[in-house]
Amino acid sequence: MQGDISTNQPQSRLVKFLERRTGPFIGKVKRVGDPQFGGRLWVNIEEYSQTKDPSMSDLVECRYLNPFYGVSSIEANSTTDPYDYDRSQRSYGMWFVPPSIDNDVVVMFVKGETIQAFWIGCVAPENMNQMLPGVGALESTSVKAVGDSQLGKTALYGTDLLPAGEINRKAWDEQSGNQVSKLNSPIHPQAELLRQQGLIQDTIRGTTSSSARRESPSQVFGISTPGPLKQNGKKLPIGPRLTKDGKPSQEKIQVITERGSGHTFVLDDGDSNGDNQLVRLRSASGHQILLNDSAGVVYIANGSGNAWMEFSSNGGIDIYSGGSVSLRSRGDMNFHSDSDINMFARQKVKIKGLQKIVIDGGVIQQYADIDIQSQATTGTIRQKAPNGQILSYAGLGQQHHTSGQHILTGGQIHFNSHPINPNVISTYERTSVLDASGTGTKHEFVPDVNIADKYKSGPLTVTQQGNVTMSGMRMPTHEPFPYHFDKIVTFVGGEPSLNDRIPGTPEFIAARNRLSTNDTVRFGQLQADLQYQLQKQGLGQIQTAVNKTVGSVKGTVGSISSIQKAADDFVKNYSLIYGLPQNTLQPITPLTTGVTEIVNQTIRSVSGDTINLLKDQVFVNQSGILYTAGNIGQSIPGNITNVLGDLTKTTGVFNTAGNIISSAINIPGFGGTAANTLTNLSAVTDSYKNIVGGNITSVTAITSLVSNIGTSIANTVASVGRAIGNIFKW
Repeated sequence: MQGDISTNQPQSRLVKFLERRTGPFIGKVKRVGDPQFGGRLWVNIEEYSQTKDPSMSDLVECRYLNPFYGVSSIEANSTTDPYDYDRSQRSYGMWFVPPSIDNDVVVMFVKGETIQAFWIGCVAPENMNQMLPGVGALESTSVKAVGDSQLGKTALYGTDLLPAGEINRKAWDEQSGNQVSKLNSPIHPQAELLRQQGLIQDTIRGTTSSSARRESPSQVFGISTPGPLKQNGKKLPIGPRLTKDGKPSQEKIQVITERGSGHTFVLDDGDSNGDNQLVRLRSASGHQILLNDSAGVVYIANGSGNAWMEFSSNGGIDIYSGGSVSLRSRGDMNFHSDSDINMFARQKVKIKGLQKIVIDGGVIQQYADIDIQSQATTGTIRQKAPNGQILSYAGLGQQHHTSGQHILTGGQIHFNSHPINPNVISTYERTSVLDASGTGTKHEFVPDVNIADKYKSGPLTVTQQGNVTMSGMRMPTHEPFPYHFDKIVTFVGGEPSLNDRIPGTPEFIAARNRLSTNDTVRFGQLQADLQYQLQKQGLGQIQTAVNKTVGSVKGTVGSISSIQKAADDFVKNYSLIYGLPQNTLQPITPLTTGVTEIVNQTIRSVSGDTINLLKDQVFVNQSGILYTAGNIGQSIPGNITNVLGDLTKTTGVFNTAGNIISSAINIPGFGGTAANTLTNLSAVTDSYKNIVGGNITSVTAITSLVSNIGTSIANTVASVGRAIGNIFKW
């Protein structure tokens, strides 16, 4: 034996033991802390020691058998300069912290020699790998009791799905009779970090299913560290018995058992539904880098939640900072956009150039609540309209002063020969980004998070009137940010394809929608698929998706009967076409209308009717009101969770679109009670879809009344609503 526990007697005893038993052996770690920093362990092999309570002389010293390690050749070392890096040895490979005391390891003796003992692997006890490698989340968790009260998970976190620790084995053995399903897991400290970050209810950026216990065989790979020892933590006498006067005593080595949270590195090939395909590196304090193939996002965030950055599959980049953002370039700094560049500041915007500032545009507008000031300290203020006029108007008066000559020259000069005309210059108005008649810089309130809430109990929430910004601005917030691009539900019709298992593809999104547990999502996808099939030929030919399976159905667009026949056949064979369970279309309860109405809506859309598809006509406005296009007086009855599952905006019974209009907009001739009973008012929905690589990654829809109910009404109503955000939940 080697080290400070070696004696001649144990050495001789071990030699005789190995003559009778060849191993390998399973032993229990009883001492850690290698003074040579080589990862050695001192292990109790019970067949050898014949005791579960060993003394130090009963332990076997085992070296660490590293699965990958190397060092450069010693022959290349310098003998003249020991500090020459290029002429010194360099090590490389993998290094994992040895297991803690009371873990089982496999021990082997090379050639049966006592000085060639190696621990070659760790033996995991049953049902104790929930935290590996990514601290997977479970609903079967319980909150730690505080005093005589037990706080609920929903009150603390707003969700039942929380990062889970391992089951308490003592309680398991003593209370549940070895039945694992009877015990909940404790909540991992990561839950509180995620709550403060605003990610506790986010299953993409926050909680994860990456656990070795999610499926078998596991599709999860990775590493999790044990966490740092708490030097002031609890100590327990679980080490080997000390030796006093050459004999084992009853006194045991005191061992620190408490640790903080550890780091995780996860490579997850995804669950059976194709979700959670990702690579994630997350530190103990919550810093993380996430590459999520299923959601199509790259996400980087710090542990406090005060700074994050996301790259979305549609090419969008969102950056949030709770402090300042500073950029510096020693060369040029270029900003280019094929669309708009918007800037907003709640206080000041300063632009300074030591040499020149150039503002060049088709139209240059200036709008100020108080003053517009300009000064050329040593030069000249010049204005020129070579092919136009220079106009000015002041409601209170104009003054022109000069210390030098005051020259007025013109083809004609008039004094008071024209009446005062306040409209010689149109009055500027702040308008929304959708209204080109004004500045497009109207102030808008957007949802935001009260950061002070992170220091209170309960999940962080988004307030509807949270922060003022400029119309048209995309304003990332502290998490939870409701407008991540992957949270927008989109429906893309298409063919059955092998790509439906490849995350990020349109086929994958469509396949997931077809199997959704949310009725509205399933039926929205059905309608998108139906429209795709009816319009696939483009010039009037209709054909089902799989001709060899369900035959060929043809007709002419414009012939309602032939379209109806094709649609009916498609819906009848829908499950067969896409390889779905036969009851996919049951129960028929989307917005109390059913498949028949979906088919009829689609046929009307294909044949030129103004009614659009379900995916373009169900919206939640900024006030949280659900409404539809097509029938502006249609009610969406009942509790929203019973109709559409979980909508993030609000709950309860919803107004008709007529009620929405009457309360928000003054319609000439249709005020008061009349507006509440409006029915069959046609509407037009313009859908602006962001498409990258054929994948619709987001949808923004604007619904407006059409002119057949009166030009003045259509002009007054303008835009009814805009759909964006986390509307549906799977």
